[in-house]
Amino acid sequence: MATSKNNVVTHGLSGKVGDLIVFKQQNGKTIVGKMPQKSSKPPTEAQLSVNERFKLASKYAQQAILDPVLKPKYAGFAKTGQSVFNVAFADFFSPPILSDAAGIYNGAVGCQLIVKAIDNYEVKSVKLSIYLADESLLEEGEAVLQLDGVTWKYACTLATTDFATCTLTWSATDLANNTTLLVVSP
Repeated sequence: MATSKNNVVTHGLSGKVGDLIVFKQQNGKTIVGKMPQKSSKPPTEAQLSVNERFKLASKYAQQAILDPVLKPKYAGFAKTGQSVFNVAFADFFSPPILSDAAGIYNGAVGCQLIVKAIDNYEVKSVKLSIYLADESLLEEGEAVLQLDGVTWKYACTLATTDFATCTLTWSATDLANNTTLLVVSP
């Protein structure tokens, strides 16, 4: 794809010329490219799946730029030449990452457990659920973000003597409501 700078003939030009070339404007530059060709092959299942996620990401980004809370958040993450729509669109495709679960669960009230959570833009919340061996829920609650911006801490509120067989399930959610789980078993 070619870029045209300060050319009096093509400056500000957009659209197609015949069935050969296409002009478009991007970040104040005129981009010239070959006319795209539609494939004659039917799409694969993987391509259909990507197309569906692309549609969902587009719908999410459209709603995000109308949201009075999300739009300024995404605007703060936008780089030069990047639209708020593009930032929200990218966030839809990137779930948070959970790692480094730490702390020794001893079944005591006040037991401190931590996990690290990162996202391409912002982790909205981190929750911890503690399940007993029979898979019944012992307790769950929101972890608290620490000063480093990536560590989340949870203080246990219920005691149990069956702590050795408990399963800890961390879940992190980002602005686009993508959720990632990290299960820590005994």
